[in-house]
Amino acid sequence: MRTLTKLFFSMILLSIIIISSCKKNEFLPENTGNKVITEKLNIFEESIPGEATLFKLAWDKADIKNYILKEYPFAKLTFFIPSNSAMEKLGLNKQGIEMSTQSDLAKLIKYHIITDAISINQLKNAFPDIMCPTLLVNPKYYYSTRSTDFTKTEVYRYNHYLKASENSIFVNGKRISLLKEIPVFEGKAFLINSVLEVPERQMIDVLKSDKRLSLYNKALELSLPFYERYYSKSYGNFATPLHYSLDFFYTFPNSAYESNNYKRDLVNLTLFPPTNEAFNEIGIFNEKDLIALNNRIPPNSNFPYGHSTPIDSLLRYQNFHFNAGIIIQSTNPSKNGIGVMGAPGMIWFTTIFDEIFFPKYMISNSMTYDGKFDTVYPDFVFKTKNNKINLSHKNSNIKDAEIIESDINTIQGPIHIVNRILVPKDFTMWHLKK
Repeated sequence: MRTLTKLFFSMILLSIIIISSCKKNEFLPENTGNKVITEKLNIFEESIPGEATLFKLAWDKADIKNYILKEYPFAKLTFFIPSNSAMEKLGLNKQGIEMSTQSDLAKLIKYHIITDAISINQLKNAFPDIMCPTLLVNPKYYYSTRSTDFTKTEVYRYNHYLKASENSIFVNGKRISLLKEIPVFEGKAFLINSVLEVPERQMIDVLKSDKRLSLYNKALELSLPFYERYYSKSYGNFATPLHYSLDFFYTFPNSAYESNNYKRDLVNLTLFPPTNEAFNEIGIFNEKDLIALNNRIPPNSNFPYGHSTPIDSLLRYQNFHFNAGIIIQSTNPSKNGIGVMGAPGMIWFTTIFDEIFFPKYMISNSMTYDGKFDTVYPDFVFKTKNNKINLSHKNSNIKDAEIIESDINTIQGPIHIVNRILVPKDFTMWHLKK
């Protein structure tokens, strides 16, 4: 029995030796190239730096985390994080945040988040400014990019117009110091030294509150009765009074701004309102002078297609909004009214007023009936002199109107106050001659 047991173990040992001797030896080549390091990014909440504890307090109270998880669960975002000192300057210290409502804080923070992940390098190479939608909407206004289906309307969404230089970000024309760039799991985050204030006012509100612009406001007001009489008689595709674009809620006879099937668009534009001194320079000092200017046409006359009042003709180059006009929404305008359709994107902050690239900025490029392309470039010309921005217009003999206050942000777009009127070449003040 012992002999059999020894034989059995001897056979097992021999089998192991045979198998081991038949095993193939493999030699792996040495590693080549650089080792790939995968960076593990923290979620945004965990990345808010110690210099922004007040922002974190507001973030928590506004419950933005759950809002984003519900509305933007897979989106890549960019977060602007105001520093503690910036929050305190706006009165948002710990006590101020505790006294603020959840909705007010949510509104502010949503304005600091854009719906894309943008890097500093992208912003440095941007021309024109990169338009970035924020998470904040305003249910009082409507806006869309629709083309043929006029029944589709979106609630107005606030945008930021962004570019960057070394250690700075330009947000809606304003230079903001960049304190830190923070990669986060959800996208990008920037620690900044400012709080981005939501534009609450329309253009008309800003104009009426500025005493320097009283003659400009009066000029707009005096043009309205002419348009009201005109539209009470006629319907069709006509230029609208500028006041209609500056004030979303302004209406005149037979121009209901919305109907059951159609919401009126808010029109984007860039405005260059002239000061009282600019009017004085061409001989207009008061309301009486403006009335005399408007009386150059008979009170009961109709305007030809696309024409404006004498005042509007004088001020035709003080604003820019492309492709905005009246469109009839039904065969019964007196019932459903008429509204404005405006092209988006005609928003120019001073960061776009570049002497080299701006003249090449293509506004539109459409094919004509004969198959050729009709390309439109700006007629405005900008030059920087002594750290001031001057502008002129290709169809005006007035040179070097200076922007004396710039980048006033409104619901419709930016206001740049100028010290001269860009009088069109074909305009004269002949009514002042005796």
